[in-house]
Amino acid sequence: MNLQRFTEILEAYGGDPNHWPEDERESALAFKSTNPQAMALVEETIALDQLLESLVVPESDHAKLAREIQLQVANTSSPVDKFIRWLFPERRSLLRPAAVACLPVILGIMIGYQESSSDELSLEEELALLAVTYQVDDFEGVNNEQ
Repeated sequence: MNLQRFTEILEAYGGDPNHWPEDERESALAFKSTNPQAMALVEETIALDQLLESLVVPESDHAKLAREIQLQVANTSSPVDKFIRWLFPERRSLLRPAAVACLPVILGIMIGYQESSSDELSLEEELALLAVTYQVDDFEGVNNEQ
């Protein structure tokens, strides 16, 4: 065991000999007991390990993080994506999809009403068209008989 390998073990596994690799543990303990520089490295590593264990990592608020991600996605999404999210919100409601499904029906009724009101024929015009139709049918009948 040399000082470089001993330092690598300490940096990788910490100051607790129980965490060191089993095949190198005995030689590392023997090296530590005979080398004052190795003993100082172990003390520094143990102090660092204690400091790291004393740190408290705050727990993250997953709901807050999810909301922030959704806001970022909403701000960078296309108009089609925004419409789909508006149509099908997080709360399951059938009101918006039903309203959107009725829009083509309402639009069709409005267009149909406007078209029929502008193209209405008077009674005389309808009778004249019927008379022409009957005359054409009679004329075709005469040609078919010959």
